[in-house]
Amino acid sequence: MAALANAKHEAFARAIVEGRSGRDAYKGAGYRPSNDNTADACASRLLSTDKVAERVAELKDLAAEKVVMTRAQVLAELSHLGRANMADFVHVAASDNIVADAGALEREQAAAIAEVTVESYEQHDPESGEKGATRTVKKVKFKLHDKRGALSELRRHYEPLRHEHAGKDGKPIETKEVGELSPLEVARRIAFVLARATIAGGAMPGTDAAAEPAAPKEQSDG
Repeated sequence: MAALANAKHEAFARAIVEGRSGRDAYKGAGYRPSNDNTADACASRLLSTDKVAERVAELKDLAAEKVVMTRAQVLAELSHLGRANMADFVHVAASDNIVADAGALEREQAAAIAEVTVESYEQHDPESGEKGATRTVKKVKFKLHDKRGALSELRRHYEPLRHEHAGKDGKPIETKEVGELSPLEVARRIAFVLARATIAGGAMPGTDAAAEPAAPKEQSDG
């Protein structure tokens, strides 16, 4: 949908999408209401017209496309966190000191940083040769986002049907090896199962559940 032919209507719709109230959007579009109540009523009526309502909805969708991440973008961000490596943020200097270096980081690498803490303090400088000489030391601490959490989210996306089973209280499922049963034990277990099935079906063991009831005896005339 192209911009509205009425310039004031277009300005009003854009102001609404920007988050301004109906009253402010109406006045900002160039209208001159006699009072605030009139501005509120006119803004409400204007917003209820089909063309303006559709334009507002379209502008909101366009704004969302620029702000809201797509599924592919979400997976890409999770991948950046999953690939994060502390070796990208520090290097070993000639003096064998570990030096923090974030200047050469790519944007994707910097996205993995959750927090940076810099501490400065004075320390005795034995190399100066002067008594009481000190030097300023900076201590930099990098904290990365949860890498394991990002990898777990990616795994759930690519393996949605995978389920892990566990025993009681999350412990491994207990297994028990069963040796070969003797013929007598096999017969006992079969008899037990058959008896249970017969009772569940409504007949007692030793009776024919499918037998029809006996016909009543005919009485002779006395």
